[in-house]
Amino acid sequence: MNRPGPEEPPAQGSPERPDAPTGLDDLLVEVDRHPPRPAAGPLARSAGVVVACLTLVTCLALLPFTLVLGGTAQTAIRAWDGIGAELPPIQAKQRTVLLDGEGRQWGQLFTENRVATRLADISPHMVAALLATEDSRFYEHGAVDLRGIARALVNNVVGSDLQGASTLSQQLVENLRILNATTDDERRVAKASTLGGKIAELKLAGELERRYSKDEILEAYLNVVYLGNGAYGVEAAARRYFSVPAADLSVKQAATLVAMLKSPSAYDPLAHPRRSRERRDVVMARMVAEGFLERDRFEQLRRHPTPLRESRPRSGCAASEFPFYCAMLIEHVLRSPEFGATREERQNRLNAGGLVIRTALDPEAMRAAQAAVDDGFGRSNRVGSAVAVMEPGTGRVVAIAQNRTFGSPEDDEDLSRTQVVYATSEFQTGSTFKPITLAAALEAGMSVRTPYDTPNGLQVDGLDAPEGGYKNDDRRGHGVLDAYGAMRGSVNTYFVQMVADAGVRETAAVARRLGLTSIPDDLSGREGSITLGAFESSPLQLATAYATLAARGMRCDPVLILSARDVTTDESVAVPDGDCHQAISPAVAVQVSDVLRAPFDSGGTAQSVRLAGGRPAGGKTGTTDDAAAVWFAGYTPQYAAAVWVGDPRGGQAHPLTGVYAHGYYHSVLYGGTGAGPVWRRTMDAVHEGLPVEDFPPIQGAGAVLVNTAVPSVVGMGVDQAVTLLAASGFEVRVRERPSDSADGDPDHVAEQEPAAGTAVGRGASVRLTLTAGSETSLDLRSLPAGGSERRRGPGGGR
Repeated sequence: MNRPGPEEPPAQGSPERPDAPTGLDDLLVEVDRHPPRPAAGPLARSAGVVVACLTLVTCLALLPFTLVLGGTAQTAIRAWDGIGAELPPIQAKQRTVLLDGEGRQWGQLFTENRVATRLADISPHMVAALLATEDSRFYEHGAVDLRGIARALVNNVVGSDLQGASTLSQQLVENLRILNATTDDERRVAKASTLGGKIAELKLAGELERRYSKDEILEAYLNVVYLGNGAYGVEAAARRYFSVPAADLSVKQAATLVAMLKSPSAYDPLAHPRRSRERRDVVMARMVAEGFLERDRFEQLRRHPTPLRESRPRSGCAASEFPFYCAMLIEHVLRSPEFGATREERQNRLNAGGLVIRTALDPEAMRAAQAAVDDGFGRSNRVGSAVAVMEPGTGRVVAIAQNRTFGSPEDDEDLSRTQVVYATSEFQTGSTFKPITLAAALEAGMSVRTPYDTPNGLQVDGLDAPEGGYKNDDRRGHGVLDAYGAMRGSVNTYFVQMVADAGVRETAAVARRLGLTSIPDDLSGREGSITLGAFESSPLQLATAYATLAARGMRCDPVLILSARDVTTDESVAVPDGDCHQAISPAVAVQVSDVLRAPFDSGGTAQSVRLAGGRPAGGKTGTTDDAAAVWFAGYTPQYAAAVWVGDPRGGQAHPLTGVYAHGYYHSVLYGGTGAGPVWRRTMDAVHEGLPVEDFPPIQGAGAVLVNTAVPSVVGMGVDQAVTLLAASGFEVRVRERPSDSADGDPDHVAEQEPAAGTAVGRGASVRLTLTAGSETSLDLRSLPAGGSERRRGPGGGR
């Protein structure tokens, strides 16, 4: 490595201070002085001699010849041979950076403010200042500097101040061990304050020198070392104190940073500018002594202080541009095995793994959604509102928003702040569930023209009913309707009869397949209220279900992360994907979408929230019992969005009555008047500039809607089962993890979903779990993210 050259033109600053040391020679005397502390007594000096002697003896043990040693030295060598300490990785903890879909940064997460930097991107003045002060013979000696030990030994014997002789390699080992320690005991051992600890440090320093080049060790040191005020490494410190990259550090700036190595708090330029300046001058004097700086240049530079220009790094969700998306993302990572086997491992990877995560977030969509909820309700309104926006066919969650400020409430009366993400919180969904009932009915062989009389106060055999029967919102009957008329007016008793015929449990299964994963799977079959949204789901789940309908039955789980990269290795990191698969047949989805255009017709519940320019859309209002919450969910072929409005303290205790929203006072809020305007404003904004796309025509959709009972394949050999299912028109997906049960021979089907006899549309997925010991690849194509399953469609791998 080339030695650094001279400094650039002098920086401007205040005049020379009158009390500064007057000459270079005076400063050189102070080079190795420690911060003020009580003078060491005879006992302390004796201890220093012993430690130095033992260190020297230990180093001699590394030499390629044998010495006859006795007593304590023999003990040291035996300890050396028995050391079991492992060298920590030299890559230190780094920030995780959050990018939007276009690669722009919007947040960062870290427990230690550190930015890893290559040695080539660090100012040569920083390297010169470090080597001159800490280890001038770094490129000449090995892990241990015997000459330095001898000098320290003499000074400790004859002087009143204890000196160390640790090389940069030893210091790096100590720093790495401290950073990787997880307990107080491990930290005490890492500080090498005992003979055993010092011996372990020396051995690991030798291992470090064997594994890595001098330049790699120096680079690691400059990235690891703590430089005060939360800054780890020279890049973070350069930005923290001077707002410049490490590559641009001047001599004075570099010397100021190196000055802090002796004691980051004692020589903090922010808290102790005079002490910092004095130590800086000592560092520059060492640079002169080692030939890194001309004496005349030194005399010129030391006349002025080092100008500071602070910058405070912001970390965490509260400091990010989009804090609620950040909080949702963190929880997503903590649930994803791609980032670690346990929740703790995933948290560590997120905070210290040095990841660059490109998210699905669209900043323009985020701002539009935020403006919609803020303008509609304001931040201090007792009523909360949340919106989730998803891209059909990919699962990308481009935006979420809520009318709250991220943070802890100041008191019990403060309703404007929260750290709860409403978009992933679960609430009763009201009539937005009715399209799921229609999908289940179509799968069961019914038609969009299936007629039902719709009296108020309906009792249905086989279903539990509230007192007085199921009622319509306006408390009157609407005569005989088909699905279009019932959806247009959101007529409850039509869908209660439909769910009775389609089956409550079958409808719940369709809901889960579409993305409403919180719907329970242990229903009795009598819960007719399911079709009226009695069970809870989140806005993001509802957006997923509606996006599935928009994508012609192709369900994708919410995708928050598009890609991730490890900045240390520059390698891609596996991320969870959307597990996109055909949840319902395209024919079913096309027919439901056609029916969902009816609410926007004249007289429909959504006629007031049609999209700009007559853009085609499907959508549904939702109002829960007693106005506990209202919803609007809808979609185009390009985007799906779900909006919830309610009191976060609990809708039953705090119904949506007497509410100020969208510039008006409302005695009661409804889906079309409360949530609908937020949906329309958000969707108009995200579609701006996009071409108008229509839904596929329904003509002929009924003709291709073939409902087929899933054949039983449990117990079959996997090849036979795949062949049968593919021939029946189903997509076959084999779970990558076999059954935990030891029953059955390998390469046979242990479980199937849906169960045998279930009536589903052609093209639906059937998932197989194989017996223990089975080979699950079977020439089946892996999911895009190397996910948990493999799949095969009709005719072979797809």
